Amino acid sequence: MATEISLRPPAVAGKEQAPFHAPSTDWLKGEWFVTHSSLPLWKNKKNVIIKYTPLPPEKGGITHGTDLLDDLVSYQKIGSEKVQTVHGLDRVSGDDAGAWDWRGLGMMRIASTHWEILGYGALVRPGEDGTLVYATQVPKPEDWVVTFFQKTIFTPAGIDLYFRSPTAVTPDVVDGVKAALAKMEHDVARKLAGDLFEIPHDRAEKPAET
Repeated sequence: MATEISLRPPAVAGKEQAPFHAPSTDWLKGEWFVTHSSLPLWKNKKNVIIKYTPLPPEKGGITHGTDLLDDLVSYQKIGSEKVQTVHGLDRVSGDDAGAWDWRGLGMMRIASTHWEILGYGALVRPGEDGTLVYATQVPKPEDWVVTFFQKTIFTPAGIDLYFRSPTAVTPDVVDGVKAALAKMEHDVARKLAGDLFEIPHDRAEKPAET
């Protein structure tokens, strides 16, 4: 049975937004395992991991932490042990502390994209009234994040689902995310709900980066 999860529509849709409290960058920092995605570039990959590192703010920071993140993605092609990386910087986009503009570094500096947090949390237990109780102050293995990536000249629009630990993935949360996307007032997000696929993770410990 799917867990009932509430997600906001992407702000780029131009829809009226319900109040959204973005996670602090202190909570967001660290490694996240991308366990499900609709982005075609991950279809033949495994061990897709994003590491966010808060950097000193450029414009005095935001109420939820810094306005600048180091963004390091590592992954392996299925059948290969070589670890490949994509490195970039995330800057807060406008006044939305849950929206970020990414720009690549090094060879990827010509690439850029916009991404947004649509929902996040750690399922603790059902509340007395049957609704869910989330904890987001102290990092937990079952923490999850749903992100939306805007279409670029290189990639289509896409959805990623992260967990802080790949062993903490639960079908209830995955199905709940898909159900929330499927009923969203955003045509692209609704379509992407059916495009989500699982990304394998078999990393016992972090391999050396190359």
